[in-house]
Amino acid sequence: MKKSDRTIYINGRFLTQRITGVQRYGLEILKKLISLNNFKYEILIPKEKEITKSIKNISIRRIGLFGGHLWEQVELPLFLSNKKNFILLNLSNTSPICVKNKISTLHDLAFYHHPEWFSKIFASFYNFLIPRILRTSQKIITDSNYAKEDIQKTYNVDKDKIVVAYPSVSDKFYNLENTKKDFFLTVGSLDPRKNLNRIIKIFEELNINLKVVGGANLNFSGKVDKDKKKFIEFTGYLNDEELLKEYNSAVAFIFPSYFEGFGMPIIEAQKCGLPVISSNKTSMPEVGGSSCIYFDPHNDQEIKTKIKKIYNDKVLRTELKKKGFENVKKFSWHKSTLIIEDMLRNL
Repeated sequence: MKKSDRTIYINGRFLTQRITGVQRYGLEILKKLISLNNFKYEILIPKEKEITKSIKNISIRRIGLFGGHLWEQVELPLFLSNKKNFILLNLSNTSPICVKNKISTLHDLAFYHHPEWFSKIFASFYNFLIPRILRTSQKIITDSNYAKEDIQKTYNVDKDKIVVAYPSVSDKFYNLENTKKDFFLTVGSLDPRKNLNRIIKIFEELNINLKVVGGANLNFSGKVDKDKKKFIEFTGYLNDEELLKEYNSAVAFIFPSYFEGFGMPIIEAQKCGLPVISSNKTSMPEVGGSSCIYFDPHNDQEIKTKIKKIYNDKVLRTELKKKGFENVKKFSWHKSTLIIEDMLRNL
């Protein structure tokens, strides 16, 4: 295939942030795009910021004087104002409003449906920003059919403008066949949508160990109850190598979230050989299919029953482990990257 002479600028602001699900999505797609080598790519990042993960075989340009949204909404558009024959590819949740030649990514609308989960400043800003990004983008990438339908209905966006490109799992996560220790694992930011206070209380009542992996985020309101507990361990934020060890040590994985655009930890856990029990809300049944046991995240008794069921039934855990390995095969960074490349080629 002939290499396009159009320049694809990458909004690299997400590369300067701590790696969570949103940043991991952008990072993996970017690495695959570079490896396919069908376009000329250049990453643009704030001048004084450091990249959290190394990117090989691509030009990186530092521009502007500031960082954050000021850089994204003012300095990035100023840099692009005299450029021709380009597309700005935004692989995180925001993009500059006044750049027209752009593809934007939006993972979910939690800020719209549940502003109470977020700081007032964050919720207000996103409710101002996102509708304008959707209107001024040529295409929107999202990561599940649930999220696509939600964006379409909430903001009256043409369905053909929204393209689903599923996440997959980083090669850094895999099954080690370790001896399992006697604990459940959950992974996610310490924020209200993750439903952590409820399951912390439940695991304490059940006398079953739970390890909670994830850091706090100032964009969210509310606090997780981290007072000393007998059966709960908080690890804080872990890097990929540390997280791999935890995925391969737990007896099972629980994902109790109220709201997700995708829910990447479900398939990360499955790739590492963990049986999964999950919330049945929003995108999670789409992600897990028939490979998970589901529960209503508002129903304490149902959650307790499902936890005890998987904890006490080794045959069931083995069955879910096998189903999980098969489920993960449905998701491919390569397939999703080809979808995004096709968009770039046809704009």
